[in-house]
Amino acid sequence: MTGSEFEVRTPGVRPISRRDVAGVEREYLVCVPDGPLESIGVMFHPFGSTPEMVVYGEEPGEYLITHLEGVLRPANAVGMLVIAPRARGRAVDGVSMGWKPHLDAAWELATTIRDQTDAMRIVAGGLSMGGLEALVFGGQHADEIAAVWAVNPVIDVAEWFAANPDELFLAEVGGLPSDAAEQYRVRSADSYAAELARTRVRLTWSPDDTVIPNQATKHAHPLADAIRALGGDLMECIVTQVPADPMLDAGRVAHESCDVWENIGWAANWGHR
Repeated sequence: MTGSEFEVRTPGVRPISRRDVAGVEREYLVCVPDGPLESIGVMFHPFGSTPEMVVYGEEPGEYLITHLEGVLRPANAVGMLVIAPRARGRAVDGVSMGWKPHLDAAWELATTIRDQTDAMRIVAGGLSMGGLEALVFGGQHADEIAAVWAVNPVIDVAEWFAANPDELFLAEVGGLPSDAAEQYRVRSADSYAAELARTRVRLTWSPDDTVIPNQATKHAHPLADAIRALGGDLMECIVTQVPADPMLDAGRVAHESCDVWENIGWAANWGHR
């Protein structure tokens, strides 16, 4: 590969760095499976998180209050090479929120690796902001993406900001919804319902989620209905969680609960159809 050279046929996890078309340095963790390479998975991380958490998972600690399994083991089990981008948005590191140059650079890397290996398909997935980015990424490349999964995703970016007026997010998008309506539109997954109806989508959400509230009325479920109405191939999974520890924030537990094995397996199996 031009840029940072690495051997995509050698198993293991390695960081790589590449400049995008604008000359911006972008970083990734790339995980190459031990056995035959079947697919490439682009896995986006949550708001303010890291690709290291996506790859290796995390025990309850500074960022999460629950355990999250990393993609490394399940992806290896299904022969999936994983690309985990480090978010770098318009103005903020770690808070890209569907910024197109960030997604375009990940697509360029994914297609480059696909074209120089035996990988037969590209899939995408993520939790929270990662779910938003996976869906927008899938919508932008619907005819070349085999499957997209998202868990408790942001769907309508303006609605999410109304519930979570975060200054980092405001800096990244470039203003309030009233001042930057087009930026909110192009970063919102519901803007790509027609395109997503051309691929395979799995949406998992919880009515108990308080980090991205109103999943049933503003986010995952309305997008699921829109894709269905367009004749799309959609799986919708509605889950509830009750934390074993009553001292934990139940809404955060609901938001963070992500069955990585199940979603990676679904993406790998659907990709064979």
